[in-house]
Amino acid sequence: MLLKLSNVGFDYGDGYIFRNINQTIYFGERIALVGPNGSGKTTLLKIMHGELKPTEGFIEQKNGIKIGYQDQFRVDNVEVNLFDWMKEDLSKDDPSIDRRVRSLLKGFGIREEDWNKRLKYFSGGELTRISLAKLFLSDYDLLLFDEPTNHLDLLGIEIFMRNLQNFSGAIVIVSHDRYILKKFAQCFWEINNRRLLKFKGDYDDYIENRKRLQKELRRSYQNKMQKLSKLEEQARKFLQTGDKKLSKVGKSRLKAFEKLSKQMESHFLIEDWETVNIKIPEPKRSGEIVLKVKNLSKKFGNKSVFEKVSFEIHSGEKIALLGRNGIGKTTLLKCITNEIDYSGEITLGHNVRFCFLTQNHNEIFSADVVFDVVKSLTPQWNDHEVRAYVGRFGFIGEDVFKPVKILSGGERLRLSLAVNLIAKPNFLILDEPTNHLDIPTTQMLEDVLREYSGTLLLVSHDRYLIERVCNKFMVLKEDGIIEISNLENYLDILKEDDDFVNSSDNKLSYFERKKLRNRLKKINERFHELERLIEELAEERRNLNRRLYQENDYKKLMEINSEIEEIDKKENEILRELEKLESMKLELEKNSPFDREESV
Repeated sequence: MLLKLSNVGFDYGDGYIFRNINQTIYFGERIALVGPNGSGKTTLLKIMHGELKPTEGFIEQKNGIKIGYQDQFRVDNVEVNLFDWMKEDLSKDDPSIDRRVRSLLKGFGIREEDWNKRLKYFSGGELTRISLAKLFLSDYDLLLFDEPTNHLDLLGIEIFMRNLQNFSGAIVIVSHDRYILKKFAQCFWEINNRRLLKFKGDYDDYIENRKRLQKELRRSYQNKMQKLSKLEEQARKFLQTGDKKLSKVGKSRLKAFEKLSKQMESHFLIEDWETVNIKIPEPKRSGEIVLKVKNLSKKFGNKSVFEKVSFEIHSGEKIALLGRNGIGKTTLLKCITNEIDYSGEITLGHNVRFCFLTQNHNEIFSADVVFDVVKSLTPQWNDHEVRAYVGRFGFIGEDVFKPVKILSGGERLRLSLAVNLIAKPNFLILDEPTNHLDIPTTQMLEDVLREYSGTLLLVSHDRYLIERVCNKFMVLKEDGIIEISNLENYLDILKEDDDFVNSSDNKLSYFERKKLRNRLKKINERFHELERLIEELAEERRNLNRRLYQENDYKKLMEINSEIEEIDKKENEILRELEKLESMKLELEKNSPFDREESV
């Protein structure tokens, strides 16, 4: 056991955001912490890290536990150079520090010529990579991550995933990125309706088991509501007869009704992720060629962003625009929408009406409340149709009456998309639309984009969304733009140019390195599984020993003794296997091109 939460609850002063959390984290576990925005995921991470104290309940930790939290490496002094900042708080007597720092910086795609640059010269995405690299530099038992990939490009996410897989301790991660969740998580904690639900298994198991539990809880709720209605009717009927015996029965039914009503006040239901099935407006048809770009170049002062970019977009295509962080993807979109000047030719096709939405979109809406914003644009719709339509964009229940001024960035983006689609644009341009969205609203966005029958140009680091929505992939480079067939090709292009693949430390081929990592991963997984079995056997032995001292029957004493001997036998077998695994692990690490810190 690394960390145990017992009856944990937290209240910021206006009501509990969660209560009665009872969970244990074991060494080697891979836990995804999920739930709607505002449900308390970040708060729970901070409680586990020790930044916040729970309002109720308590936390137990393993003696000497080291917990790393992604947010703890915020850069306060941007004037310090990168290499020195990486070594802060580490022992100066450790001769391997420089080597470990170099290895991790290369591993996270930070080029060697940038290692002595001051931190203020790095982009947001680069600083995210750097802070994640620093987190993997120390020997933690438990790592906590809060949306670590928000400012990473696709290659940065692959690098982060590689380090996650090589880390041997326990990990709890908050992320809306379903690609990471599918590849990484083995257990899901969902905060829902102020409770924490635990689902074992991978992402697909989680979704399936969640639906099953939701169905069972809903059925139980409906059955109780029917019983309530029946009890109320019987109580009223018997009390009105005036007969003493029947009145007594009526009072009994009334008591049962009141008792069940009280129970229903605390009946738990999983908040629904499903949205109402209403079609989005059909966009107007455009010409076959939606956009034609020829010899497009852009400079800021003397610095060239890209040169001689040429491409065409055709009607109905759903295109993912890919490229490294800082290569100019957002700049290209702003050129296309005529928000900034440029050199070259950009021509929109016949009858093309575009809509451009960014993660920092700040549209001025026509009303003060979500419902009224949409109603003002669709006076011909009845109230039910308006509620159903905004429900497609994640505004469900009382959320339809939220004031516009208190909407989060993600909610404003969703409302902007809902409003703009009413105008039936046939060319949709989106710049990182999933940043700061939770899983339900990311799923909602995916459903809308898959249904949308117009043309789409999408910039996103969400690999799962891209693969599910897009049918064409273009890569922006400094000297132009190329079309590729799939995302794997894109990652190969990036890796060919990247130091972390071509450095002298990595002499094995990509497939040899992958095979080696997989073997190490399997050994580590088995190692942690056996350690857990040892703990379970120890607990079983303690229980049997208690029974041994309490039992007086000779026959039962012999049976208990035999069970203890069987546990000893199993424990010896496990210890022998652990020794064998340790030898195999050391041999693989000896022949590995990675540092030991990377491979464990």
